[in-house]
Amino acid sequence: MTMNLLQLSCAGSALLCVLPAQNLLLPDNHHLGESQAQVYAAGSINWWGSTASAVGRRFQVLYDASHFTGVGGVTGPIRITHVAFRGEDTEHNTGGQVFTTVVATIYSTSLTSAAALSTTFATNIAAATSTPLGTVAIPALTAAPSVGRAPNNINLVLDFSNVPMLPLDPTIATQPNFLLDVAYSTQMVGPAPELSDMIQIQDTAGTVAFIRGRGVYAPSALALIGTASSIPPVLVIRFVSPVPAGYPMLIPARNERYGGACGGATSSFYQLFAHGEYFDLKDPGQVDLLNGMRLTPNAYPGPTFYTVTGGAPPVDVLNGVVGVPISVQDDQTVPFAPIPAFDYPGGPAGGTTAIRPSTNGYVILDPASTEVNADFSPTVAEWLGAVAAVPSPARVAPFWHDFSPNKNTIIDPMSGLYAVINPVNPAEVLITWYRVGRFNSVAQQGQEYHTMQVSLNSATGVIEFRYGPMDQIWGDTFTTSVTAGGTSGITGFTRGTIGGVASKDPQSRDLSIERPFRTQVEGATGHMGNTVVAAPVVQGPVYMGRAFYGQTLKWNASNVPAGSLLGVQLIDIAAARPGIMAPFLTAPGCMLSVTPGAVLWEVTLFPPASVTGTVGLTIPVGWPGFLGFDLYAQYVILDGLFIPGPLLTVTSNAVHTTVGLQ
Repeated sequence: MTMNLLQLSCAGSALLCVLPAQNLLLPDNHHLGESQAQVYAAGSINWWGSTASAVGRRFQVLYDASHFTGVGGVTGPIRITHVAFRGEDTEHNTGGQVFTTVVATIYSTSLTSAAALSTTFATNIAAATSTPLGTVAIPALTAAPSVGRAPNNINLVLDFSNVPMLPLDPTIATQPNFLLDVAYSTQMVGPAPELSDMIQIQDTAGTVAFIRGRGVYAPSALALIGTASSIPPVLVIRFVSPVPAGYPMLIPARNERYGGACGGATSSFYQLFAHGEYFDLKDPGQVDLLNGMRLTPNAYPGPTFYTVTGGAPPVDVLNGVVGVPISVQDDQTVPFAPIPAFDYPGGPAGGTTAIRPSTNGYVILDPASTEVNADFSPTVAEWLGAVAAVPSPARVAPFWHDFSPNKNTIIDPMSGLYAVINPVNPAEVLITWYRVGRFNSVAQQGQEYHTMQVSLNSATGVIEFRYGPMDQIWGDTFTTSVTAGGTSGITGFTRGTIGGVASKDPQSRDLSIERPFRTQVEGATGHMGNTVVAAPVVQGPVYMGRAFYGQTLKWNASNVPAGSLLGVQLIDIAAARPGIMAPFLTAPGCMLSVTPGAVLWEVTLFPPASVTGTVGLTIPVGWPGFLGFDLYAQYVILDGLFIPGPLLTVTSNAVHTTVGLQ
């Protein structure tokens, strides 16, 4: 008879026979940031303070057992090994802050989120209601850097793996809930004064019934009484268990637009980066491996459209960062004139001799603009000129985002927004965002650096987007308006309002892959678009419907050309990136961004201008195999079945959806 090591370890105690470490997210319904619809994220300094403290802090956090037994699927006792916190989503921080004499205890408790925690710490952990499961003492806990993702990385970990721990059983009738008590005696600053602020810790949002958690905090480790809170911090729980539960990884539920739509006549182009989407244009193109972008007019002067290709020289710091910046302020648009007359499609006869660079990553080309306060909340509607109350002039944007040149001026006096006529090429105007920061929750200097440049060549009409060293941008914490929420930024060219009418929508295009391409003379219709919607948690204004357990997804098409005969929503588990383009398959300028083996999910004969999906795809609860599953969708017009020519006469942008938790 033989017995392997796993069987031998199981012989003594069930809790010794464990599966690999698993993870849970508290709350289990915060699937990327604070908002299920993914609008934006903020943080809190109530739990781990943001600045140095000689007296430390104390806090307690309660979460109901339903977070463990729900989508996490915990069916019995587990041994908690780590409790982790993460920095505020999309915020960078260099870390290095030190919390001394940290003492943390995990309790099982009969307290529930149905009632607020007592503001007296001792009452919440009294023997009548709570049982200690284990305590860890950490002489010095150092905050790790926060890289600024959405969701952000873990930056503080309480490690219980090497101390005696009793199991937590969220399935029992008495004391099934989780309670954490933490105190630290001091907080010391980071490695340099200008980098000393601690990032805010990601917290929750929503009603108490939604969060199913509570908290209480005090600004002293010795405090006996604190302040009650109904928005506790987000926690990651790592544990071991004798039965399958939790998840090996916490994968975010994400959406991404990709590909490139066709079917209309549009003079503008753009890529919309949603909150949590990687800004990949700072990297070489994924197919051509070229840096930056070049917009080349079809004729000059008097251009009517651009051909957009990859490839631009490096940022010209030597000739572009000279003299003093035109702005080191936040949200400022600055007139710059005179420049050599520069002509662009739809511009004034003879070109413009005045431009208005903005600290927020765009340059207004329209000489009639009077903008002074730069727009810090990019939206597609404003980009195209569809918001009547907001003037929308022609502009180019290497990345329209909420940048702040004043974030780094103390430690780098050269940082700022520059606009100069190139001293070695007087036909070229260089607009440079040199080592600028961005608006965020950390007041100190040096949290982020971004360098990019726009070149306007009045001799050739060529526009170049050049990208230098840039920290990664995953979103904008402070874009909180209903219409703008969820937008990280926009890159491209737009004529804005044309004769009082908004530019036609070309739909978001994957500019790092789907190039070269050309714009057009503005026509009567925009390109066909595709979006994913969801229930019961509906989509945000930008991020679309998200795929987490229990959600039902549907897909909607917009800007369907009049007279279309057959529209089909295609669903796939793979993508074509770059899209497939062939004379027999796709009309000129169109592409298939899913594979030829895609499923015909929904077919509509004589589709209207907007097609609302009716066939839903439900993400089943409790199927761990779906975590990280990818879906791809594209709407196409198959009129080639009825008329001579390519099979696909019109195609939409495509949508990539990832099933996730975090």
